[in-house]
Amino acid sequence: MITVNLKGGLGNQMFQYACGRALALKNATGLSLVRSQHSRDVSRPFSLTHFNLKAEIISGRKSPFFLKLKERLKQKITGDFHVGFDPKVLQLGTTAYLDGYFQSELYFKDYEESIREDFTLKEPLSGNKTVIADIIRNDPNAVSVHVRRNDYLTHPDFGGVATREYYNRAIARLQENIPTARFYVFSDDIVWCQTELTSLKDATFVSNPELKDFEEMFLMTLTKHHIIANSSFSWWGAWLGQNPTKIVIAPERWSNLNEDWYRDIIPEKWIRV
Repeated sequence: MITVNLKGGLGNQMFQYACGRALALKNATGLSLVRSQHSRDVSRPFSLTHFNLKAEIISGRKSPFFLKLKERLKQKITGDFHVGFDPKVLQLGTTAYLDGYFQSELYFKDYEESIREDFTLKEPLSGNKTVIADIIRNDPNAVSVHVRRNDYLTHPDFGGVATREYYNRAIARLQENIPTARFYVFSDDIVWCQTELTSLKDATFVSNPELKDFEEMFLMTLTKHHIIANSSFSWWGAWLGQNPTKIVIAPERWSNLNEDWYRDIIPEKWIRV
């Protein structure tokens, strides 16, 4: 059994699941996910259950079941909190406990088809959400632009990276390849995007309070190309996109921390500006 401690928001949890799932597939064993009981994480919606995951979900690190399981696995705990790729993780055996972020496709690249299948939605979109989904799906020049602002405005680690200047550079770079690009904007601050991203001449502002986080990510995957923020949520919206010739543009710098920690987060074919 591979056991993964979940923490952070949806994008972080998807990286944690993908790493654990790849290790479980490699060792032909099961996978269990332990939900964080940290107050910051509990206050967020738990959206992984809306995907077709192949794992058992355990609620709480202090549950008797988890404590017994952790005791059994104590020789295999990785203690690995960094986010870069560490090949030693994939050398773990059939009983491993993963506690980290594991933010690189190198952990699960060999099982990409399975990971993509796992991250399909259990239930299709409904109501008016299907209208925008059909519009995006049928637009051959659709480009998602994800802008994360609210919690990043004063964030010491991730703030000040995906700036107005970054988005204008990214939009210009993408238009060099796709002159007829139409942009679909996803953001927690749509008003800022409408007033500040003046280079968006042909744009639809998608985000609204009715969209849940996993639904918004799904809509992002439907576009043909992607401009992302320095956000794991952004990352998955682009990575799960099905266009084999997609252009993905990401910030040159991912954080204000030691950039070596994030050396493996951007896939080789993506463009950094």
